[in-house]
Amino acid sequence: MSILFPSRLHSTKLDVTCLQQATADQAFTNAKKAGNIQAQVDALIYRALERNSGKVGLATDLCTSIEAVNSEVAAIHQHQDPASQNATAINRAITFELARQIVAIVGNPQDALKAGTFQPGSLDDNTGKGHTCDDANDAAGCIFSQGLLVPDATAAEINAAVAGVAPADGATPSTASGSSSIPVATCPPASTVTVTISISPTGTAPSTAATLTLENLQKFSGSLGGAAAPAVTPGGRGFVVASSDSFLNLPAALGRSCDIQHNNCANVANSASGRGAGLTVGQCDQQNDACHSIFA
Repeated sequence: MSILFPSRLHSTKLDVTCLQQATADQAFTNAKKAGNIQAQVDALIYRALERNSGKVGLATDLCTSIEAVNSEVAAIHQHQDPASQNATAINRAITFELARQIVAIVGNPQDALKAGTFQPGSLDDNTGKGHTCDDANDAAGCIFSQGLLVPDATAAEINAAVAGVAPADGATPSTASGSSSIPVATCPPASTVTVTISISPTGTAPSTAATLTLENLQKFSGSLGGAAAPAVTPGGRGFVVASSDSFLNLPAALGRSCDIQHNNCANVANSASGRGAGLTVGQCDQQNDACHSIFA
């Protein structure tokens, strides 16, 4: 991986949680000016790498004090410790978004798998090391040479995730499954993301493009007044609430989904049709409590 790193960052005091983003952002800018697509890809991969939290199972804070100049960098967040809460879903979502951003600059989306991290460590490990490695003399990177990288997805899932993403200049990027050689230790653990790929008979063109289906993690099924809780799916900063915002952790996203449903239910209850049907805001309150209770 070759990144055109800046010789120095601006001397203004920088929030340390934003150092990784700022470095990637400047490197991406440098690579873009040089017309070096692979260096742009490498800068995006660097942005998505896990940042050391110093403790197994501890997630690192997101950069919120500054905004990246390049939208491609702004769309990506760092991987989280694989033993941290909801890490599998969060890291998969980051890898899929990284792949989409790589396609947009006409890179190979399979390179997104290089941003993966290690096997989850034990929460009882007080050294903070987990299953990591550290070898300053390993030019390739010991996570690769020792086969310690656990990919967040398969090559087919990456291709499905970028289906329909148009490169900025209209060119067609490579999506060959074997073009990104990554030594791996094991397959990633099962997750809530499911992928449906249309496969055509030999010699014929597929009738439909491959599609990525993200499972709705909001399992509350109540819908007083016809107002269902909005879907919650992996994406964004971690989890996305349909037609709303994204959240780092799942409980926060589910809570927002429940509250949006409550507001919509109350609006129906206060309408003429709602009053005619006998729906009350009190019933909406009870439903909201039930919605929150399933993940509390």
